[in-house]
Amino acid sequence: MENEKTVSIIIVNWNQKGLLETCLSSLWEKTSYSNYKVIVVDNGSSDGSADFVRQSFPWADILALNRNYGFSIGNNRGIIFALKNYNPQYILLLNNDTQIVQADWLTKMVAVAESEANVGIVGCKLIYPNGKIQYIGTKVTVKGLSWLKPSSLNSLPEVFEVDAALGACFLIKRQVIDKIGFLDAWFSPFVHEESDFCMRAKKAGYKTLLVSSVSVVHFWKASVGKVKSAYVEYVVRRNAIRFMLLNFPASWLLKRVPIEVRIFVGCFIARNKGARGILPIKLRTGRELLVRLKVNRDSWWHNLRNLKEILAKRANRAARVEAIE
Repeated sequence: MENEKTVSIIIVNWNQKGLLETCLSSLWEKTSYSNYKVIVVDNGSSDGSADFVRQSFPWADILALNRNYGFSIGNNRGIIFALKNYNPQYILLLNNDTQIVQADWLTKMVAVAESEANVGIVGCKLIYPNGKIQYIGTKVTVKGLSWLKPSSLNSLPEVFEVDAALGACFLIKRQVIDKIGFLDAWFSPFVHEESDFCMRAKKAGYKTLLVSSVSVVHFWKASVGKVKSAYVEYVVRRNAIRFMLLNFPASWLLKRVPIEVRIFVGCFIARNKGARGILPIKLRTGRELLVRLKVNRDSWWHNLRNLKEILAKRANRAARVEAIE
């Protein structure tokens, strides 16, 4: 433990007592790394999650918030608590819908982070409960954020650079937080805040690496699945636009115009899967059409209303972002 770097593990939870039990139990039972502290940030759960943690996992700190602030604000609150109480050398964001299955997972991630001074963020391979690969990193192109496919690499290197890592298991070097600040709360309640953080870190001179020899089980969409699908679609679209406006170079924004036109046309037209002898498309009607139009209208309007704030941050992507609500 004397040679281990101090790590604060932040776990944000909202009404997922069962998943939280699996996550914390596996963390305690499987992790061979010793020098860590766990802070559970409870986003105003109504299922007794906070009391459950206090009673069943007394070794974990519980930071109980009065309502659901979402992923970015919840993690920011946890990071502030960790910096004040433990002064860690690393912060690790860990989803409540994860399960630790590998004893040396944290040892390996910290070792990779320590391997070079300019390594700022380290992610890992996420797998489904059946062991199938779910995630090995994110690539940013003019088409947006896309997950790398294992088949796209001839062989999976143990460590490789990515544009961004998923926040389900996300190790941050302390000096990165000191330099660029916290997750951007304007992405609240969820989605793309960690990718934006990686892009800001890159502008500040830090790399994001993926460790494929570390696997963590991720019960995909377990928390988001509790939210109404139309709202999820809106938040995903809204935050994708925000990410684009913040991080895309001007030339990419111009190239996005035809893509955005296709997305708008897609509100009216859908693929007619399995069609025989007729056009392979069909017109959307009724509620489906109205929902898609509303999602796109509201997503763009939200970002245009906040364009001044977006442009101010875009002017200096490596500037420090404070933890605001």
